[in-house]
Amino acid sequence: MANHYVIFGQKVPAHVLAIVTLGLVAGSVIIPPFLGVKDKEIKTKAADASPYNPIKSQGQQNEIDKLEGYVN
Repeated sequence: MANHYVIFGQKVPAHVLAIVTLGLVAGSVIIPPFLGVKDKEIKTKAADASPYNPIKSQGQQNEIDKLEGYVN
């Protein structure tokens, strides 16, 4: 009747994969607040790791300015 996929040698119906996918997405949105993960902490960690962080880029900009001084 419905198609199925073979995963690790087991036949898995397509609707089961859809239910599992929705459950994983919903769980990844709902569970972190209960674990004490704050949205601000996540944003701060992401900003610190970003190459476009203005605080980290300031040191790189100073190096670029020094190199431009040698060229001009």
